[in-house]
Order: sequence, then structure tokens, then C-alpha cells
Amino acid sequence: MQKKIGGFTLLKLIAAFQVLFGHMVTHFGLRPLESGPDVLRLLSPFEGVPVFFALSGYFIWKSLSHRSGTLRDYARRRVTRIFPELWLVVAFTALTVLVFCFQELSPVPFLGWIAAQATFLQFWTPDCLRQFGVGCPNGSLWTITIFLQFYIAVYFLHNLLHGKKPGVWCLTLLICALLNVIPLYVFSSLPEILLKLYQQTLLPYLSVFLFAGFLAEFECRWEPMVKNKAVPLLLYFLLLLGLPFDFSGAGYPLFRSMLIALFAVCFGNSFSCGFLKEDISYEIYLVHMPVLNVFLECTKTQNWGTFFIAAVLILACAYGLFRMNRWIVRRLDSHPIQG
Repeated sequence: MQKKIGGFTLLKLIAAFQVLFGHMVTHFGLRPLESGPDVLRLLSPFEGVPVFFALSGYFIWKSLSHRSGTLRDYARRRVTRIFPELWLVVAFTALTVLVFCFQELSPVPFLGWIAAQATFLQFWTPDCLRQFGVGCPNGSLWTITIFLQFYIAVYFLHNLLHGKKPGVWCLTLLICALLNVIPLYVFSSLPEILLKLYQQTLLPYLSVFLFAGFLAEFECRWEPMVKNKAVPLLLYFLLLLGLPFDFSGAGYPLFRSMLIALFAVCFGNSFSCGFLKEDISYEIYLVHMPVLNVFLECTKTQNWGTFFIAAVLILACAYGLFRMNRWIVRRLDSHPIQG
């Protein structure tokens, strides 16, 4: 079991670094090092958001298939996984906004933004915050909205699909694929805001979540494949080279996102990394954009030296956030909810 934990921990850390590296290179305006490899390209098969969507679908499906707790237990685990650290990061981000943009703030939109960030509307940013950093205090948090929708939907989808034949699953996955592909063309003749709102729902990403759930549901049938190191290596190079054909979608490209899900499950099951004992991938994902925005506000010198200083600070903040969350969870566990 430790081997699986190590492999998936390594995968999530690489995926989190892919998001961090991509955002920092883009917003710092950095060029690839002339003497080094194209790191962004090498990391592209570990595309962060599809990897996290796939792993969430895979592990939650497996957890529900072997659950012994109640709906309250399930909800409590999801809430304690998402919100304590989210609230800490929202508080930190709000403080940085107050420090750097106090003169431009409007009280009502600012307080509304804090409420949205701390609940389930993280994709909304008022105009008074557009002058801070990259124009969005923590743009990465849009995925929290999607995860929360999935956590609710998967509880009921599991009751509908668990134990069903592969044919039922294939039909369901086809419907999910259409929910990703078709709206991109339907909304093309409508106001752009409608497509953006649709992209904040679970529907265009459900195919990634459920395909990973499908892999978990029938894992016993292809267990030798997902534990064979040659399979993720082959998938890695296929994703690195690019697919000859794909369908664009309101979410992510259809076939590529499904291959990333398969790659993630195979990688996590077949590779081990025993020296990684703690997973701070979620914390890196949460905190990297506020720290990056602070650097952009504080300095106009944006080079690889600034990049490494910011990266070290992000990792330190992520680890501190991780330790604080462990303490909070222990406190909650020592005072269980009655009823």
C-alpha cells in the first residue's frame, strides 16, 4: 500500500509543480533557458487540473465503493479536505489585497469577493480587484467550484452506476463527452458570458472525473496493465508528442484529457517514491498565485533569480499551510460532531 501512496504523491506533486511553473513562467514573462530542455513541454503530460480531476474521480469512486460511513461522514471528510486551508489562503489573499490595493477597493464588492472565495463562487472577481497582480488575486481557485459540484454529484452517480455493466458505463461516458464537446459549438453563436458560465459547472469536465471512476470500478480487469511501468511511459510519450486528432470542448480536449486520466492512474499505481511522506500538492495549488501576485506588486525585476526565490517561498508557505491544516484536523477529530 505504501507503494501506491508514494506513486500518487509523486504524481500530484509533479502536477502541482506543472501548474506553478506554467503560471510563474507566463506571468513573469520568462523565456526558456537556452542551455536547458523545454520544461513546460516535458511537464505537459502532467497537466495539473486534468490530473487532479482524474485522481479525485478515481479515489473518491474507490472510497465510495468500500465505504462504511454515513453521508454525514462523507460530507465531513470532503469539507475538512477543502475548506480549512482554503479559508486560511483566502484570509492571506485578502490581507495582501488590502496592503497593495486599499485605495482602489470598494467595500461591498470586496466583502462579496471574500464570501465568494470562501464558499463556492471562487471564479468571480470584482472590477475593483483587477489592478492587483495579474488581474485576479487567486485565479487557480476556480477549480474549487468544480470539485464541490463533483463531490455532491458523485455520491448519487455512484449509487446509479456502481455494479452496472460496462455497456451502461460506455453510454454514460458518451453522454458526458457530448456535454463537453457540443456546448462549445452551441454557445459559439451566443453571448460569450454563457459559455464562461457553463465552464464553471461540472458538466464539461464530468467525462474526466467519470472516466477515472470507470477505471476504479473495473480495476480488477486491467490491474496488470495499470501496474506495468511500460504503460505510463508509453502514454507519457504519446501525450508529449500530441494526438493526431482530438475534439475541442468547453472543458479540456476530449481524447487528451481521457489519456491524461489513464496516464495518471497508471503512473500512480506503477511507480513508487518512498522518500515522499507528505503530500503538499493541494497547498501548492492554493497558495502559489497569491504569493506570485505579491512578487509582481513588489518588484519589476522578473528573471530566473526572482523565479527561484518566489518558488522557494511558495513551497515554504505550502508546507506551513499543510502543518496548520494537520493541526486543525486533529482538533476537529478530537471533538467529533454529535448527532
